[in-house]
Amino acid sequence: MPPAEDRERIRQFRDRWAAARHATTEPHITLKAQGGLTEDIRWVDEVRRVCAATRPFIVQFREPAMFESSVVYLSVHAPPLTRLHRRILEVVLPSLETSQEYFEGTLYVPHLTLGQSSWGLTSAELHDMYDEARTVGSMLASFTATRVQIFRGLRPEAYVAYLDVPLGEETPPRNS
Repeated sequence: MPPAEDRERIRQFRDRWAAARHATTEPHITLKAQGGLTEDIRWVDEVRRVCAATRPFIVQFREPAMFESSVVYLSVHAPPLTRLHRRILEVVLPSLETSQEYFEGTLYVPHLTLGQSSWGLTSAELHDMYDEARTVGSMLASFTATRVQIFRGLRPEAYVAYLDVPLGEETPPRNS
């Protein structure tokens, strides 16, 4: 998750479009979509284990882009993020159909969503947002990712922070 001051810059940018003012999640970099994350949450311990074995890493924001004409996002450069994504898929084990539906695995694109049509933004607004997104992207600094935040869906399109999982807190083996 970007630092608080950058999340605020992103909120201010989104707020320039009325429909985006109602974004239901904190600005975040998508690591794993909801597919395969069951209500019984047994998968949380496996995700903790994967995160504990992953060292903190540098995240850089890049140019804006679009998924078709329905989502505007900032590209993210962080090779360890992609490796972490794949390791989480290995322990959560979503179906192939689910992974494809949510653009995971080889289809995964690290990104931070700025706006999307499901929030009520029109195609014209999304294109305007895309055109102006370079300004917000250039204001965001690189940062060190030190944790993964798990969100839970309370209702469709509404997610709340559920749990912070630190990176790199694996207990070293004892010497006997």
